[in-house]
Amino acid sequence: MREISENDIADNGMEAFTRLVKSDLRDGAIDFSTLQEPRYMKYWQHLTMVERDEDDDAYRFFFVGTQIVRVEGEEFTGMTSREIWADDTKYHTINGMYDRIFQNREIVFSTGIVELEGKEFIHWNAGSFPLRKPPDQPLCVTYLSHIQTAKQAVTAIPGHC
Repeated sequence: MREISENDIADNGMEAFTRLVKSDLRDGAIDFSTLQEPRYMKYWQHLTMVERDEDDDAYRFFFVGTQIVRVEGEEFTGMTSREIWADDTKYHTINGMYDRIFQNREIVFSTGIVELEGKEFIHWNAGSFPLRKPPDQPLCVTYLSHIQTAKQAVTAIPGHC
C-alpha cells in the first residue's frame, strides 16, 4: 500500500464523491447524517466505515458497500487492522494513515494490493475521509474503487484468460 495524491485518482466515481464530501465538510469532517442523504446513496456500494479500537491500538473496518462485501468477503467485516494485517510493516502503514485521518482530519488517498486469507490478491484505490457521528464520535469513511482480483486483472489484459 502506498499513499497517492488526489491528482493520481483516475476514477470518475471517486472524483465525484470527493467533490461532494469536500462541499459538505464542517470542521474538517463530514457528519454521518449527511452521508445518509439521498445524494450520497449511489456511492454506498463502495463504502467502508472505520472506527478506532483503543483496546487493540488498531482500526476496525465495517464493509458497508455491496461491492466491497462481494470482493473482500463478509467474514472480514468487523475485524481490526491488527487482525487483517499480521505483517507489522503493513499494520503500521495502515494505522499511520488512519491516525492522520482521525487525529488531523486529513483526507488521504491510497492504492495497493492486499491479500486476505483465503482470497485472491485484491487491487484497490481508496479515498479516506474524516467522518463524525453524534455525540462527536470520530469515524472514517473510505471510498474504494477499481477493486479487482489478480485473476480479473490478468483476464483484462488482451491475450490472457
